[in-house]
Amino acid sequence: MRRLLGFCLLASFATCVSALEVDGNITVEVKKIRNKRGNILVMAQINENSEPIYSFAKITGHTVEVTLKGTGAQEYVISVFHDENGNWKLDTDERGIPIEGFARKNYQTDSHEPCCLKLYYPKDEEL
Repeated sequence: MRRLLGFCLLASFATCVSALEVDGNITVEVKKIRNKRGNILVMAQINENSEPIYSFAKITGHTVEVTLKGTGAQEYVISVFHDENGNWKLDTDERGIPIEGFARKNYQTDSHEPCCLKLYYPKDEEL
């Protein structure tokens, strides 16, 4: 029962993130953010050895757009996290488990489809 309740709460806090490439830039839209504290940070990287591209936006509502400029590649790993306390890092608990919302997904810019993923808020699962 507790797991079912946790899953239902997690589903209610899920956040859709979509990305679309235009003119060599990737615009990432984050929807249904659970609160207005902090920033949304986005990183795109071609592979683990490449230089990442970063951007962020201050949260002012339940939807935020972040643009990554000068991307130019066809495939990326997009990472997003909700930096709720504004310290510019993904905070973890004593076991190393993130306590802020995060998501990661491969994205191909030539797919002409938005990249949609959901922020996962691990602490919500324990409720």
